[in-house]
Amino acid sequence: MTRTVPVLPFLLALTLAASALPARAAGTDAERAEIKAVETTFATSIVSQDREKFAAMLDDDVAFIGPLGVKRGKAAIVQSWSPFFGPNAPLYERHAAIVELTHDGSIAFIRGLWLTRSKGKDGKPSEQRGTFNSVWRKGAAGWKLIFDAGCPCEDPAR
Repeated sequence: MTRTVPVLPFLLALTLAASALPARAAGTDAERAEIKAVETTFATSIVSQDREKFAAMLDDDVAFIGPLGVKRGKAAIVQSWSPFFGPNAPLYERHAAIVELTHDGSIAFIRGLWLTRSKGKDGKPSEQRGTFNSVWRKGAAGWKLIFDAGCPCEDPAR
């Protein structure tokens, strides 16, 4: 005579025991600091008009959403941002305010403020502010920007 072990109570006990274990925090302080530094490097590539660095930080399948619609793919993004890499380029800044990561640390969400300053055709200074939301993915080649959306909006920290 063979004896069968009741599987359902065993699985239930195993599930309850596993749920009592502490879950991994969604990103450590070190991981948050790392991706925030990546975001800062990305912003600096625009300020310093380093088109190659800007492009290198974009995933091939990146998508940007802005006031003029959606741009998809690295080449289209670099082309649409070309005014920021010319002799009369406006000053562009962006500053991360919120940084969150997935539990495995492979996807990061960053929300922050952006600012542009330029001179109009009349020579008068012009300034525009807004928010951005970006999504970064960590892979074998490091962090790559996969999604970015910006709008002239309120402070995201509120």
